[in-house]
Amino acid sequence: KYCDHVIVMNKGQVEKHCRVEDLFKERDYLQQLSIDLPLMTDFIDKLNKNGFHIDHAINNMDDLIKEIGGELHE
Repeated sequence: KYCDHVIVMNKGQVEKHCRVEDLFKERDYLQQLSIDLPLMTDFIDKLNKNGFHIDHAINNMDDLIKEIGGELHE
């Protein structure tokens, strides 16, 4: 985890100040700004659209695997 809050600036003005998790839930807003979701967040979003109920705050693979009920086999 790199930060708790993010500031989005547009043309030198603060447009939004919020928690990172809240910003990543605003997919349409990010697309307007040409900002891609992090891969993990995008994957969780796709899982949730297919019936899962996974918290977008998860930000590492081990936690995601535990959340969906799987195991990491090495």
